[in-house]
Amino acid sequence: MSNNIILPATTFNWPEGAIIYRIRYHDSHVLPQTVSEIYYPPKADGISLGRANGWEHQVFYGMLASEDGHARMATYHEVSNETQFSSTFTVSRWRLKKMLPNVLSLMMQESQCQGNDWALSCYRHTMDFLDTLPESEQAEAKRALDAIGNMFSRKVDDCNYWKSARFARKLFIDGYTAILYPSVPYKYKAICIALEKNAADHFLEPLSGSLFQLQLDEGIFRERVYKNFVVEGEQLIWTDDDVGLNINPPFRQTFVRHNCSPCEAQRDKFFRNMSSE
Repeated sequence: MSNNIILPATTFNWPEGAIIYRIRYHDSHVLPQTVSEIYYPPKADGISLGRANGWEHQVFYGMLASEDGHARMATYHEVSNETQFSSTFTVSRWRLKKMLPNVLSLMMQESQCQGNDWALSCYRHTMDFLDTLPESEQAEAKRALDAIGNMFSRKVDDCNYWKSARFARKLFIDGYTAILYPSVPYKYKAICIALEKNAADHFLEPLSGSLFQLQLDEGIFRERVYKNFVVEGEQLIWTDDDVGLNINPPFRQTFVRHNCSPCEAQRDKFFRNMSSE
């Protein structure tokens, strides 16, 4: 059964006004000043292989709000492999300024939707479509969709995203504006969305955000917000009120750990393949 039969029937239109969270993990002395610093990565910085992007392929990754209210915490798990004391982040809120059409939903279990009405609608839309197929085709169709969903939702420790990145590129070329899939690092308790650069530019607008750290509070990691910003044009306008800097625990000096990354091996493999072509 071809993807042209299955995939279009599992798409959904996301309504105007929906909110997406995005996060940036950085050293504590960094305070982003422009939208470009919290957006998809610029090519000049070098873009690593990701779940829905190849090398040098600009893709905006975000997180949908979920029932437990932990979308922000989920974004942290997506960008950092290990929970670290006092890690520093900038989290931003983005809004759909118009309806986002033709989004591919890879939510194949109701539990993955985490109470998000839109994700749940996508899941039910997929299941309803499968029910309309002849009984002889339903099992094959579900296997195909499960295989695609598993490709995007499997745990990857070695940065080996080649298969899902190539498939995502094909989906974007074929006209899908975004891909919806469950968060793997956050134990499938949140919902990720990936938009290619052109779609992000056309449909998204930044609203506001915060500078925060994960602080240990009675044995539990909690978010502590120290500064907030709103967006005016291309600038991030940070609040002058720094009362947050005086709360306990205090804002700390922190740095991103630059350990040897498995992505380096994938990067080297990529360039070897490129040079041999």
